[in-house]
Amino acid sequence: MRKFFYMFIWYLFVMCKFFVLIWHHLLPKNNKVGLYLTKKAENFLFFSPRVYKVARMKKELKEVYKPVRLFTKDLVKLHAGYLPPKDSNTVVLFFHGQSENITKWQDTFLFLKKLGVGALFLSYRGHLKSAGRPSEEGIYIDAETAMQYLLEQGFKPENIILWGRSLGSSPAIQTALKYNVKALILESPIENIRQAALSIFSRYIKLFKILVLKRFIKWLIESADFVQKFANDETIKEVKCPILIMHAKNDEKIFYEQALSLAEKNPNAKLILEENGSHDKADWCYPHAEKFMESLR
Repeated sequence: MRKFFYMFIWYLFVMCKFFVLIWHHLLPKNNKVGLYLTKKAENFLFFSPRVYKVARMKKELKEVYKPVRLFTKDLVKLHAGYLPPKDSNTVVLFFHGQSENITKWQDTFLFLKKLGVGALFLSYRGHLKSAGRPSEEGIYIDAETAMQYLLEQGFKPENIILWGRSLGSSPAIQTALKYNVKALILESPIENIRQAALSIFSRYIKLFKILVLKRFIKWLIESADFVQKFANDETIKEVKCPILIMHAKNDEKIFYEQALSLAEKNPNAKLILEENGSHDKADWCYPHAEKFMESLR
């Protein structure tokens, strides 16, 4: 009964996104009120913060996980989890994906702990233990704030690795444009928000068996005038550091062709396409990440 209830709530949530997508089309983009409402609609479409669904902290992390409070330039209080490096001057700045929070990726935290490198897992505004409401501009400010924290801890940009997964690939790439970082790791990245939306809504159509709406929804997304772009396909061209792009071919949330497109746009990118993986698990990508990080030494 409880499972049915949660499925019903999730169905309503998806239908709300569908109707907001239609509303987004009707909003004027040529005045301040219309632009404001457009951004609000897009924030609902693009972000689904997991504030309450928190995974219990694993025993192996309790002794080393250090909660950190950060304050952005627009006075938003953020939460992050910090792991000091062990016998290393390298630290990884991790950006999670849409509809996630940092407690979901404790295995990635432990993976980095095993390698002896430091880590800072950022919780965007509006997400777990962080104030404010998320937006594209907002999470870029959050990423900049996390980067400044690491610099204040004494880390040099050339010893910082940026790791962005899914939607988190956007703040990771934006940060790589501003700093001479050691490397950039993109796990199951998005090409841009339009292609990401096409992937996600294709999954919704398949799950709810509403094939009759497939063409209409595709038209809505392809013709939408999105104000927030998350245009990784444009920004990745300017990244100068080594790049590792990893994607599972059977990823049903974000199609792997988006990773392929990103890799083609930067000669510094190394592409790994895993035959069997998952968008919601990362164990398949750890061996590739470890090998890549070893090659940077």
